[in-house]
Amino acid sequence: MNTMSRSPSPRTWLRRSALGRLVFTAVLIGGVGAASVRASDTVHPLCSAASAERARLPPATACVTMATGAGGGASRVLVAATAGATGLPVGELAAADFVLLGEIHDNPHHHRLRGALLREIAAARAPPNGGARPGAVVFEHLRADQGPALDGLRRADGRFDPGLQASALLAAVDWASSGWPAADLFEPLFGAAIEGGFVLATGDPARGSVREVARKGLAVLASVELDALGLATPLDAPSQAELLDELVQSHCGVMPASAFGGMADAQRYRDAHLARAMVTARERHGSVVLIAGNGHVRADRGVPWHLGRMAPGRSIVSILFVEASGEKPLATDYVRGSATGRALADYVVVTPAIVRPDPCEVMRQRAGSKK
Repeated sequence: MNTMSRSPSPRTWLRRSALGRLVFTAVLIGGVGAASVRASDTVHPLCSAASAERARLPPATACVTMATGAGGGASRVLVAATAGATGLPVGELAAADFVLLGEIHDNPHHHRLRGALLREIAAARAPPNGGARPGAVVFEHLRADQGPALDGLRRADGRFDPGLQASALLAAVDWASSGWPAADLFEPLFGAAIEGGFVLATGDPARGSVREVARKGLAVLASVELDALGLATPLDAPSQAELLDELVQSHCGVMPASAFGGMADAQRYRDAHLARAMVTARERHGSVVLIAGNGHVRADRGVPWHLGRMAPGRSIVSILFVEASGEKPLATDYVRGSATGRALADYVVVTPAIVRPDPCEVMRQRAGSKK
């Protein structure tokens, strides 16, 4: 997954990452200020007619405007503007049992685009005679221990009143102290889920549970839960090494791989918990959409892998939302496989990047001051 919050020390980051700030591509461990959008006058090369034809982009797809910021892997690459269509096949998504929408947490384009996509899915799933049943949306950003706060806002059918303001929902779950980026970035996304008539469900484990796993490893979980979540068997060696390497890189190399065993366990625990939340939501409400960071959405070892085991035979569509980079002018630049050679997702949507301070500079300075 991707992270954007205040710049913690490595020790503080370890504690907070246990609450759900583990890392994937274009990941930020923290920031030294608010991220901002700053587009340039240059159009990304993918937007040229020739590049679009080579990449087989849908003709109606809007184009990325180059922006200063960080630069994903999938079978098909699409390009989206800040408020344009993604080009994703809504019919395919509406028909799927499980749809997983990734994000870089602090990129407002990702939240706006996915909010629009939720509205399209809800409309596509509405039965001809009315009484829309769009299913459920599981949020990585909502923990199991925040469930009672959500329940206090629900109607008898489990949904919220369409007039409920997203700001009120986020206030009810004490978003301000959650560690996620500012609530106003996420309001368009939560608002779309409410207005679309989805059932909103918690996805992340309780805060204390993740903290314990990050500190002490998966051994703190009961054997029954380990078996139910599919965590009794370790990751294959290439995938485990890749996960640890990503954690080392996300910490800018200030700590060795041996320091991240607990974090890797916490990431796997959260992936499996998110998958179980999706399976439960599908049994109760039908089709399910997951809103989570790109690291959770990746198909090789993330939530889709667990879904394949927990709900065999069900249709799964995973989509990464990444950022355009001037160093990546071709669609193939945004496609890569996992350590085992598997594509990371079914689609990757390329959006404008945003301006961020360099978190590595801050981390190296803090690590150096402690020597």
